[in-house]
Amino acid sequence: MSPNGDDENLPEPEGNALPSEAGREASPLSHVRAVSIRWEAPLPPPALLEQYDQVVPGLAREIAERAKAEASHLRGHEDRALKASIRYHARGQWMGFAAVMAIVGLAAFALWMGAEWVAGIAVSIVVGTAAVFVLGKLWKRKEKGQGD
Repeated sequence: MSPNGDDENLPEPEGNALPSEAGREASPLSHVRAVSIRWEAPLPPPALLEQYDQVVPGLAREIAERAKAEASHLRGHEDRALKASIRYHARGQWMGFAAVMAIVGLAAFALWMGAEWVAGIAVSIVVGTAAVFVLGKLWKRKEKGQGD
């Protein structure tokens, strides 16, 4: 049946009953229609909410409240994930800075002690690491099509 109660698209039956089988009486023909409704919003359409409310009074309000609570819960998770990501990246930047300062300190100490080759290796490590990070970011931007 359609939502307004008419059967405009049902095929007309042929005869009044189904054929009988070996000694059984014929049974009246009946129609079965399955209706499927789909939506992609957090709430069903208003007409469906109204029908829910007719079946169980207050159900539409409960469905709306649950959708609101679920949306709030999801936003809370997203906020916490974003804050954790920011802390993670900030911590990595501070650790990288500390490592670079330690290597520069080692290079300065090596120069003071007269071991220029150690200082050269230390500075090469800092320059090489910085180059890898800078080139990596440029490569990612180029892959995403954000320009050269």
